[in-house]
Amino acid sequence: MDIAEHPHRTSADAMIGRATVRAASDGGEAHVTVDLAGAVVAVGFGPAGRGMREADLAAYVLAAYERAAAQAARLAAELPCADPGCLPGRAGAH
Repeated sequence: MDIAEHPHRTSADAMIGRATVRAASDGGEAHVTVDLAGAVVAVGFGPAGRGMREADLAAYVLAAYERAAAQAARLAAELPCADPGCLPGRAGAH
């Protein structure tokens, strides 16, 4: 059986496709969830962000995004690649 036809590959690909990473700013003003490609899935705000100026809150969102994207990139690099010809440690590089 070719690995591309293996029944467990589809479920593994689906799980990887749904994997997300959530990170918050240092003070909890904002939190961002990204997928393993670094695309934003959700943005939220904690009590510490209430009443803040939009420009200040945006800086916290960016800090949380950078933290989440870095964690997602590390996680993606550790996952096995779903493509049969892919090198080990290159899950995100198809």
